[in-house]
Order: sequence, then structure tokens, then C-alpha cells
Amino acid sequence: MRIRAAVAALLILTLAAASSGAESPVAREIDRYLKAREALGQFNGTVLVVNRTGVVLRKSYGFANLELAVPGTPKTSYEIASLSKAFTAAAVLLLRDDGKLTLDDSICRFTEDCPEAWRPVTIGELLRHTGGIPDYESALEMGSPAYADAMARTDAARRLVDAARSKPLDFAPGSKFNYSNTGYLLLGFAIEKASGMSYRDFLQRRILTQLGLDSTGVIDRERIQKNRADGYTGAPDTPPQQIYAGFSFADGPLRRAIYTRLASPEGDASMYSTVDDLYTWVTALATGKLLSPDSLHAMFTPGPGNYGMGWFITKRFGRDLVMHTGNLPGFLCEIDRYAGGDLTVIALSNYDSGRFGKAVKDIGAIALHEPYDLPRSHTIVSIDRSAFDGFTGEYQTTDGRTLVISQGKKMLEAQMKGEYTAGLLPESATQFYMPFAEGTFRFGDVKDGKAGTVTMHYNGKDLVAKRVQ
Repeated sequence: MRIRAAVAALLILTLAAASSGAESPVAREIDRYLKAREALGQFNGTVLVVNRTGVVLRKSYGFANLELAVPGTPKTSYEIASLSKAFTAAAVLLLRDDGKLTLDDSICRFTEDCPEAWRPVTIGELLRHTGGIPDYESALEMGSPAYADAMARTDAARRLVDAARSKPLDFAPGSKFNYSNTGYLLLGFAIEKASGMSYRDFLQRRILTQLGLDSTGVIDRERIQKNRADGYTGAPDTPPQQIYAGFSFADGPLRRAIYTRLASPEGDASMYSTVDDLYTWVTALATGKLLSPDSLHAMFTPGPGNYGMGWFITKRFGRDLVMHTGNLPGFLCEIDRYAGGDLTVIALSNYDSGRFGKAVKDIGAIALHEPYDLPRSHTIVSIDRSAFDGFTGEYQTTDGRTLVISQGKKMLEAQMKGEYTAGLLPESATQFYMPFAEGTFRFGDVKDGKAGTVTMHYNGKDLVAKRVQ
């Protein structure tokens, strides 16, 4: 109970700071940014931003339920998809601290009818996505009819594991990184075998109750889940023009996401939570309130693919970043924890077709005083494709990179060699929109029908390129 009381007290102090932090210039700018996203139909959900001085912003945008026009609140709970993996990883490491398993144990120790090919695959390798067991999700294609059928079954986890038994490993265990939801399904079963409890009960007793995470749990479709957000996705026949120009969530081109059961022990993506509980969760992990120092070190030590155990360990804006994303039909989520807690951004959404990932990155940019762009509406116009000839060719940027503008099958295309190839949509005779990075390409210095320069603007910066003669 001491852990729970300490974490609860920390959360009370943190949320108490929200009233003073809500009027800060950074809070106003983040709020302005997210309102712009919401107005364009690009963000629907809840955001919590905390720095070392306290809460910067804690606010919801849009609706928890569109049919009934129920607005979201900071207490709204969302399905957290792959953010569940960090809970699964912590449960495994708790069992390691209890002496019930080791990271070098073969998964076959905890798996019935284990294929011979899986015997070299260890618990630690599954945690780090280096076990080589094929990912079921990539084979099913999220949102497809096959995916919907597979995930609607009560025993989906067991069926998906059974289907993986007959498949060869993608690579020798430990030799590569390949994100595998199947591996985390197996870890869910391993937790049950090693603990003698159900996955749901072990998480509840050893993590959720200990940390006071009263609004977090394993999804149970047969029970009422208070303050639950319904999941939505974009309609498949939405005209691109409407997407680029923006739409209202109240009457926009949305539909309910497909049904998924996500029953225990689906250790890859079966949980729900709130922004407040997730902040308590990451703070408890970072401060060593749950795991031993050795297990905590293992969790946050990056291996191949910059992945630890349940977390990516990487960099952004030149700062260390511990993060993870989640994606399910109707739901997107992300936790970003910069430089040991200097800034934490938690965003949960019940709309899976917007600009969620870009929004979360930009929230971090605003809070850390990095360049970013305020979202805007884009009206695409029709121009004669023959006009594109004046823009095609090779350009050299001021920092020495090569840009090639060419005519694609449907639109003008920009290729920054070694970086990206992206389509360009005309907003005027000389200005084009690049949806890939929400950027703008403006052609200028036209002589003899040929543009001499192109000014690219994205991620809050201008980059000028001159035509190579």
C-alpha cells in the first residue's frame, strides 16, 4: 500500500498544478495547435503534457461518443493497443524478480505443444522482438475482413498462436529485430504459466492495484467500462479534397471501427487506460517503484531496433526519448518521455485516421521550443499537367542534398534522394501541398517557362533548392 499511496499523492500534486500551468504560453500554444487539428478533423482525444514544473496541459478534444455527442474528458478511458506491451514486459520482469523465470528461459518452458523451431527462442528475445516468430498482425492486415474475423473470437490469442506453430522463424533467434505481436501473445501465456494466475489477475494484483491505477485494466467486452470512448475510423469513400480541406467531427465522414474482442491473455494489445493513469504508470517505472534496479535496467536498455522491453529508446530533437505508440481499429495512442522526465507527452485518441503521430511530435516541439507548423486547411485546384514541365528537373538544396521533381502517373512527385519520395498536389499555379509531411513546395524564379528555385517548407523550416543546369 505504500507504493499506491506515494503514487497517488504524486498524481494529486501533479494535477493540482494544472490550474496554474494551464495559462502558460506553452499551454496556450499547444491548445491552439490541437484546436486547429480538431477543426480539420485530424485529432479527437485526450492529451496530458507534464514537465518538471507540473502539468502544462490536460485536456480533451472532440467526442468520446459521436452518436450521442458525448464530449471526451481527461477521465475518458481509451483502448491503448500496443502500450499494453509495457505492462506485459513489466509483468514478466516481476516474475523474474520473483525467481519464477529468467530472461534466458526458452519460451517452450511455458508453452504447450511447443514447436522444435521455438526451442532456441528465449523470453528476453520475445520481449525485445528479436525471437524471429512471425508477426500475426502483418499477415492479417489490420482492419481487413480477415483481421476482423480473427480478432472477434473469444479465443483469438490461442488461435493466433496455434497458427504460428506451423510457420518457420523469420530469422535465427537474437540475430535481428522484427516487431512481433505474436511474441507478446506468447508472453501473455507465459505469465499465466509462471504465476499460476490469469494474465488479467496477475496484472491487477501486482501492478494495477499496487500503483492505484483504478482506471486501467484488461478489456472485457462483457462488462461495463465506465467513461469508455468508442472507436471511429474514416469512411473509405471520403473524397481526398474533403480530407485536405478538413471536416467537422460532428458531421464528418466517419464510421464505427470494427469489433475486436481483445480477451485476456492477449499480452500485445488488450488494455485500456486514461492519461492520468498512464502518467502514474510511467512515473512509477522511471522512479523504480515497481521493478528491481536490474530489471528496470533491462527494460530500458535498447537492443536491435532501438527497442528495450516494451519501450523504444531513441532520440528526438537531439534529446533522449523513451516512447511507444499503439494502433488498433478506432484507436491511436502514444507515450513520449523525454530526457529522463524533462517532458512527458501522453496522447490517447479514439479516431484512427487523422494526423495523430504528427500531432504528438509537434506537441513535443512546442513544449521544447522547437520549430513546428500550425495545421491549416488545403484547397486543391486543377491545373493543366503540361504546366508541370516547367517544374520538373533536378535541384540542389542549400545544404547539398539533391531534389528531383518529376511527373508521376497522377501528380507531380518530389524525391529527396535517400530520404523520401512524395506526391505534390497543386494549391495554385506555383504552390503545391505535400501531404506526406504536411509541407509546401513553392516554385519561383521562372525563366523561359522553367522554375529556377523551389522553396520547401515543412517541420517549421524553409529549405531552398536551386535548379541544376
